[in-house]
This record gives sequence, structure tokens and C-alpha cells, in this order.
Amino acid sequence: MLLGNSKNELSAIIAALEALLSRDTILSRRQLAEKSEQANVPVAESSLATMASRGSGPKFTKYGNRSLYRWGDYVDWVASKSTVARSTSEHRAKAAT
Repeated sequence: MLLGNSKNELSAIIAALEALLSRDTILSRRQLAEKSEQANVPVAESSLATMASRGSGPKFTKYGNRSLYRWGDYVDWVASKSTVARSTSEHRAKAAT
């Protein structure tokens, strides 16, 4: 169940992420990718790294050379990037606003 086509499915995805871990849990980039996969919202570790370098991903903290993510920040980011629409053109229109 990746991103669904109804608000109920989107709510279920966010609920699955919320239920997996405490919002205050701190994870490495690899751990975040693994946990997200468990919730059926796959994101590659390399994609997180690319998004971090471009400033387009979830918030993170640097500890030495490690990037650490708070689970709640990731859940909020997923929710903010998710849209519900009936067509790709509707998704594009929502993204443009």
C-alpha cells in the first residue's frame, strides 16, 4: 500500500508510520530507510542522502559524520509530501500550488 488514491488510504499510511515507532525515536539514515520500508513507504538510503544534500528531504541532525533522523519529523515530512488525486494531472496541479 504505497500512496493511495483516497484520503482514507493516506490516513492509513500515516497511521502505519505513526504506529511503527515513537515519534522521538532517533534513527540513522539506513535505519530510517529500513523502518519506512516496513511501513510500506519505501525510500532508499541513497535517496535520503541526495535529498539531504539538496535540502528537500526530512529534517536531520549531523552527529560527527552520521546523519540522524527523528521518526516524527520523517512522518511529518511524508504527510507533507503526500497528495491524494484521481489523475497525474491533478497531482501536478496540486504540486504547483
